[in-house]
Amino acid sequence: MPKRAHDAVDDDQVAAVELSDGEPQPERQIALWRASTFCDATVVVEGRSFAAHRLVLASSDFMSTCLQSSMTEQTGRVELHDISASSFELVLEYLYTGKARVAVRSLVELLEAAAMLQVQPLVAELAKVLGAGLAGDNCLDLWATAARLGLPAVKPLKAACLKFACESFADVVSTTSFLSLSCPQLECLIRGRRVHASEETVFAAVIKWARAAQPSPGELSAILQHIHFRDMRPSFVSSEVLTEPLVAEHMQLVAKRLLSDQPQRRIHLEATGRVASLAYTWKVPSFSVSGDSEGRVYSPIFRSGGDEWQLKLSKGGEVEGYLGIFLICPNAVGDVTVKADFTLKLHNQTPRKSVQKWAEHEFKHTAKPHMGWINEDWGWQKFIELEKLSAGFLVDDTLTVEVSIERRNE
Repeated sequence: MPKRAHDAVDDDQVAAVELSDGEPQPERQIALWRASTFCDATVVVEGRSFAAHRLVLASSDFMSTCLQSSMTEQTGRVELHDISASSFELVLEYLYTGKARVAVRSLVELLEAAAMLQVQPLVAELAKVLGAGLAGDNCLDLWATAARLGLPAVKPLKAACLKFACESFADVVSTTSFLSLSCPQLECLIRGRRVHASEETVFAAVIKWARAAQPSPGELSAILQHIHFRDMRPSFVSSEVLTEPLVAEHMQLVAKRLLSDQPQRRIHLEATGRVASLAYTWKVPSFSVSGDSEGRVYSPIFRSGGDEWQLKLSKGGEVEGYLGIFLICPNAVGDVTVKADFTLKLHNQTPRKSVQKWAEHEFKHTAKPHMGWINEDWGWQKFIELEKLSAGFLVDDTLTVEVSIERRNE
């Protein structure tokens, strides 16, 4: 298995890794090679000549083909291009000894050389080493390299790079490599819900990329197709999305994405009528044992702009097998009504898997037979199936609910 030889670079040391997963030749064969004895082939790279045995070189599928040409069979001489002498020297060391000491800064170059020469064990080991050293500043470049090589042995590296980029999205978007992504690469990165970031963060990253890459309208449209605008806060859509010049000619697409799950949703562009906005996060500890006899759990009352609000959870009480989430406005009493747009969001450990729903409602006091006047709640009886909460929504038996409210007097 590869072992890291040094953790840092100083004046007289270079960070390196030891490769050791190859199949070594017999010791006698290695000794003959080092002494340039009985070597029956010469490989010329960048003007340097490397003596070797054809039988060993044939371990490379590429070299095996070269050695079978009529000219090479007569002369035993092969000249290689598109590869450095230092990389070929390391490949040759690996073919003979099954080992090689490689500077970390040369790993990618060696991977490309091993891929060109079709030395599959070396390709696989290098892919493994590179995959273990992924960071925000190298994963996108390695992803592009693995995709370009297209070999089965680098598929795990390609998958690892994509997974790392999704999980460390905030780190990778700050790199120059992110701004250099092609349109298909960016589509692959943000499609689905793999990215560990909010849709607002994804949108900001796409705009940053578009300003640098200057994609065609068709390319930008293809990218915007993968953004879930309906999961954004209404205030963000109004202030950031709808005012972004790059989005102006794609407004029909944005509207379609906004309305795809919520045909009743309206985006208010004017500030008139908006009295106050509020964001409140409620953490519900010991969720599995919380609640009254009917499975109801109430948040503390929170206030904004003179209004009082409260959240209610219903653990199967409204609809069996489902968690219901509702918003209550306790100060909507008598003839007083409170109009509001609100978004309820159930947090997941993977941000893009969080569940978010939007509604608008006019809260008021409601008369119920034998119950008098009660505060009306509004929300979803079937917000999510209870059995799905274990898939990242419950963390240490704590549930996190977020509400964003925009109160109106229109």
